Amino acid sequence: MPVNTLGQRMRAAVEHAGLKQKAIGVAVAKMIGRPRPYTEAAVGQWFADKSEPENAALVEFARLTGANLLWLQTGMGMGAGQLPREGRVVPTITLEQAIQDPIDTTSEEMIHTYYPCSQEAFIVPISDGRNEPTYKAGYRVVIDPQRKPSPGKMVLAVINREPVFGEYAEKAGKRVVIRPLNDKWPIEILNPKKGDRIVGTMTEFAGQAP
Repeated sequence: MPVNTLGQRMRAAVEHAGLKQKAIGVAVAKMIGRPRPYTEAAVGQWFADKSEPENAALVEFARLTGANLLWLQTGMGMGAGQLPREGRVVPTITLEQAIQDPIDTTSEEMIHTYYPCSQEAFIVPISDGRNEPTYKAGYRVVIDPQRKPSPGKMVLAVINREPVFGEYAEKAGKRVVIRPLNDKWPIEILNPKKGDRIVGTMTEFAGQAP
C-alpha cells in the first residue's frame, strides 16, 4: 500500500492496528470530547484525502492506532505499530532543567527517540494548555538544541526566565514571537536583551507521561 499522503498513512495505520473504520470514528470522537462520533463516511474522506481531521483528532488517532504522529503528518521514518527507531537514547528532564544555561540533562529516565537528533537532545513534559488540544499538559516532546527553528515549527523558549513551548514565528523587524496554538493564550515576544532565547526545536512527539 502506498503511504505518500496523510490519508494513505492513516489507512495503513488502521489496517496495521486491525481496527474497523466505523470504530475509529467513534473512538477518536470520544477521545477528544466530540459530542457526535465521526461517521464511517467521514473517516473514509480522511483516507481518500478529501478532507483532513483537525489536529486534536489526528493526535488521538495516532495514540489509538499506535502510529507515530510525526510520521502521520510528514511521512518521515516509519509509522505504525512497533517501529524500528532511527534516533538515539535521550534523557527525560524537567522544564526547569531545560531552561538552565547550560542545560541540566541529569536524568534517571532515558527514552529512545524514533527519529535522528543530536547528542544534546532531550525530552520534556508540557506543563500548560497553551497549545491544546494538539499538545495537552502531560504530553512529552523531544527538543533538540542543535535543530535550527523555522517559521511554523514548535520550539521551547525561555521568556522572562520561564519556559514557553509554542510555534516559532518571525515578525517585521526580525522580532521573534512564540505563538500558542490555543488562541486563548497570548503571543509571547522574545527580548534577547533580557535573556530570552530559543532553547531548541521539537523533533517529535514523545507521547503522554506515565
